[in-house]
Order: sequence, then C-alpha cells, then structure tokens
Amino acid sequence: MTSSEWPPSRPVMGYNTWYQFRTSITESEVVRQAELLVSCGLASAGYKCVNLDDGWMAAKRAANGELTWDAAKFPQGIPG
Repeated sequence: MTSSEWPPSRPVMGYNTWYQFRTSITESEVVRQAELLVSCGLASAGYKCVNLDDGWMAAKRAANGELTWDAAKFPQGIPG
C-alpha cells in the first residue's frame, strides 16, 4: 500500500489457510476458497487474494534447489 492509498478504502482483511487446513491444503480447497471469495461478494468489494501459507510444497526441492509444489496435492501446479 502506498501513502496515497491511506487511509485504505476498505478495511485490511485477510484469511490464512493455515488455521483451517494446516498442511492438508489441496488445490481443490484453494479453488473452493477463491470461489467463495467471489460468491459471497468479497471479490467485488476489492478482496482479490487467497493466501496459501504452508503445506503446498513437495518434500524435496527441485534439482536447482528451489521449492516446488506437491504434485499430488496440486496436480495443475502453482504459477510462479
């Protein structure tokens, strides 16, 4: 947020998947959360992000050392 955006036009609000799903989060649950954000009107009010905290990564890093997603939980991958 820049200083020209202060005070914000809507309250700062967030939802952290960790508290509900811990490390059992899956692609279908993330999509469901995004769909709920739209269907309940929060997206049209300006809330456009779903935070993916933890539980998305594979047990081993990619060959180049970077974290990568768990292909079993996120079969379509996670855009970078």
